[in-house]
Amino acid sequence: MRFLFFNQDVEAEGDPESVQQLKEAIDEADGVIVVSPEYNSGSPAVLKNALDWASRPAKGTVLKHKPFALAGASPGGAGTVQSQGQTRQTLLTLDAYIMPGPKIMVGSVHNKLNEDQSEIADEATIKRVEKFLGAFEEWMLHFK
Repeated sequence: MRFLFFNQDVEAEGDPESVQQLKEAIDEADGVIVVSPEYNSGSPAVLKNALDWASRPAKGTVLKHKPFALAGASPGGAGTVQSQGQTRQTLLTLDAYIMPGPKIMVGSVHNKLNEDQSEIADEATIKRVEKFLGAFEEWMLHFK
């Protein structure tokens, strides 16, 4: 999907097709897992922009009361602590439900991938991801 930066003038003319697709996907999902890197101790602009588009209209946002889980990885030692904090704050403001834990913030991710850097190879990280996914699946049941 290709997004324009959120702009109320563009929104007034109708959502771009990519925004409509995003909103439909979120609306139809039982829950949403946001997996993001961290750039310069924060969330990537494209993630914040997607949430801004999805948050509209404010009274009918598809984010309200939608279960979310946050995950991420970065080459830094702290993983995506600050990025997830910013994303969590945005989602809480929009009345989304964010799974409190377990958390997935994979630091030094480059040391945990296979040789061609395409998959996680670190067994401890794989187990944490499996636990995270199982917890999210169970947690979403509270909102059906």
